[in-house]
Amino acid sequence: MSNSNGGGQGLNGQSTSSNGGQNDDLASFFEHNKADFMKALDDGSSLEGWVIVMGNEAGDLDSIASAIGYAYFASQTASSSTSATSSTSPYRYVPLYQTEKADLHLRPENTEAFKRSNIDAGSQILFLDDLKGQESKLSSRGVKYALVDANNIGPRFHDDSTSQAHKGDMVIGIIDHHEDLGFFRNAKPRWIQVPTGSCASLVMEYFYPLLNDSNKNVPAHLADLLISAIIIDTDNGKPAPKGKAVDTDLAALSDLVPLSSFVASSSDTISIASVDSQSNGSTQILASWHATLVDKKYDLSPLQGRDLLRRDYKEYESELKHIRYGLSSVPMALQDWLDRREIGGKWENILIEMEDWGKERELDIVGVLTSYLQTKKDGTTKKRREHLYLVRERLDNQPVPPETLKSVFSHLEKDATLDLDELRIGNPTFAESSEWNSRVFTYEQKITQATRKQVAPAMKKAIELVEH
Repeated sequence: MSNSNGGGQGLNGQSTSSNGGQNDDLASFFEHNKADFMKALDDGSSLEGWVIVMGNEAGDLDSIASAIGYAYFASQTASSSTSATSSTSPYRYVPLYQTEKADLHLRPENTEAFKRSNIDAGSQILFLDDLKGQESKLSSRGVKYALVDANNIGPRFHDDSTSQAHKGDMVIGIIDHHEDLGFFRNAKPRWIQVPTGSCASLVMEYFYPLLNDSNKNVPAHLADLLISAIIIDTDNGKPAPKGKAVDTDLAALSDLVPLSSFVASSSDTISIASVDSQSNGSTQILASWHATLVDKKYDLSPLQGRDLLRRDYKEYESELKHIRYGLSSVPMALQDWLDRREIGGKWENILIEMEDWGKERELDIVGVLTSYLQTKKDGTTKKRREHLYLVRERLDNQPVPPETLKSVFSHLEKDATLDLDELRIGNPTFAESSEWNSRVFTYEQKITQATRKQVAPAMKKAIELVEH
């Protein structure tokens, strides 16, 4: 755990069109902020005082809900002279969804949660295409960043002409539950707690005590959104070790449920001070909604291969030799993918899709991490996880030879946090074409509690071992 909260940063970023924002309708609040930001972006005005709050590039519900929650809560908390650009120029916050508007369909669980929370994503949230290719210039125009569900900022937001010192202070806040990469040590808050089931839990529990006595209102729609993120990432609050929920997740649910529409219908906003936190019965109340979100998340029938690879995708680059690798989380057994009509039972068709995706993203290693529930004869289910990797033979400035890249997997196979074993459904290196032989690596992951949060650091370590 790394926690440097800095005495409660959270800044009063009011829209010029609102009267203080605290009692504004949540949707109106974000509509005003996005409209004002877009106007300044388009007319070339200074963006000093704006903070973009963003999650990771996978774009899951936890990331975008955490970004929305952070942006709203921070705007409701009095500014701090130690963190504002000046005592008279408070920050204003706008959440960024790291995808394009046209790709919202890749995450039907997100759109379902938005609908319940009365969020019109197009008018209230920034998308990458809203930035019109100007990402690398935003920092030089005055934009600061707050990171949630991540603790490093992607290269698209770096300007090569920006000094290293400026890069160091471009991020003013971090709340995350991934491995601490050690960047942006001066950010306040800087709260990285591992393990935690949901980053949205950390956002709630960080800002909750900072709302002062005259400012203790949480819109029910925002409570709904944060709850949605927490329950989908913790299997409806199932405690560790069988589940992912830790004390922070359970505390956040206990705080949020009384403020939400799940138990409140008399008003859109409920005073925190007027209710007692109660955890008993919370998960029972949420069971139906959790089932709805899970059904939406795992309905992959409308998605083709490229969509499966990019719907829950994270990209990485090693520091020494800039080896680029991507990990796609796919909630489907590889056998089910093989059985799809467009694949026709042929490994080669999956590998071609991976090769095409690797070419599009300029990757050296393309990785797929599957997860699914296997039903046993007695009707019970067991979690399963599989890995499928393709080493690409790039012709354009590949940082290390493919033969060296292949040795990454001899190190990955030894990682005790994953316990990788032979894939039971057959090895696709013996695919129809010898073109793929020796470039494909497949495994069954025995430690099923380990997710991409554990796989990514294991890959990073394995790659660093072959770089030196």
